[in-house]
Amino acid sequence: MAPVRASYLADGESILDTKVPGALKYWAAASGYVGGFSFRCPCCGEHWGSVRFQRPGVPGGWQWDKNLQRPTVNPSIALSIGDGQGGAAEHWHGHLVAGEWRQC
Repeated sequence: MAPVRASYLADGESILDTKVPGALKYWAAASGYVGGFSFRCPCCGEHWGSVRFQRPGVPGGWQWDKNLQRPTVNPSIALSIGDGQGGAAEHWHGHLVAGEWRQC
């Protein structure tokens, strides 16, 4: 799969209202703190997932370079979907680098 440029939803838009592959919507508090983002699958736009950024004193989360226009996060992102039998199967796995989705 060729890299996909991330597109960014504006205030008032929901990730649930679009099926644009690679679209993302930041979660921001009234204080301006950005805690992560929701995104549409970069390969098809049908499925969505989320990424929570690391916070001091809170375990887990992805490292983020704080670039809102062309973000990079680590480690890689895996999007799993239901397998129809009560479990999940990996649908897409890759990286977000400089605002570009790159499949592993």
